[in-house]
Amino acid sequence: MGWKSNTTQLEIDTSAYIDERGVEVSVYIGANACEPSIETVFDFEKLIENHFESYTIGDMIRPIDIPDAELLIIKLEQMAKYARNMLQDYAAEGEEDEKLRGETDPAPNAKYFA
Repeated sequence: MGWKSNTTQLEIDTSAYIDERGVEVSVYIGANACEPSIETVFDFEKLIENHFESYTIGDMIRPIDIPDAELLIIKLEQMAKYARNMLQDYAAEGEEDEKLRGETDPAPNAKYFA
C-alpha cells in the first residue's frame, strides 16, 4: 500500500498598529481574510514595565545595566519628538490646503449654508 500525502497551504498575515492605548497586533488567518482572527493590544505601561523587569535582579537594576535600560527612554523621547513634528507638518499642510481651497475653489453649495 502506498502512503499518500496531502498538502494544504494556510495563509497567515500579521499587522501591528500604534494608538493611544498601545500597540495592537492583528493576525489574519486564511486567504483574503478581511477580518482579523486574533487581536491583542499591548498597553504602553505593560511594555515599559516588562522592559525594565528584564533588567532587574530582585527589585533592583544593576548600575552596569542602567545605561542599557535607559536606551528605551531615549528612544521614546525621540519618537515623541518625531510624532509631534509629523503632526505639525500634517496640520500645516491641512491649513495650506484650506487656504488654497478658500481662494480658488469655494465650497460647493456654499450659498445654501449660512
